[in-house]
Amino acid sequence: MIFLYSIFPAGSGALKDVKIEVPRYVRRGEDVQLKCNYKLEPDQQLYAVNWYKGTQEYYRYVPKEAPPQKAFHGPGVLVDVSIYNVKNITSY
Repeated sequence: MIFLYSIFPAGSGALKDVKIEVPRYVRRGEDVQLKCNYKLEPDQQLYAVNWYKGTQEYYRYVPKEAPPQKAFHGPGVLVDVSIYNVKNITSY
């Protein structure tokens, strides 16, 4: 599960063409690259991207925070933040 938040005036749709890419099958212990592609309106900004496994949040990206990315490791989830960008995440 993934949540995307953007800041935009009421009635406008700032997020466009949201596409989530997640492998259908993964072998235990293999690296996984998850992708969330989206477009923002030119005058809009991203508020946050949150990734979840079930109900457990395991990654958060908030551009205005320092540092902007935070990983929450748990059983079966280890996020490599060194190779992450806002649209791609690698878990292993």
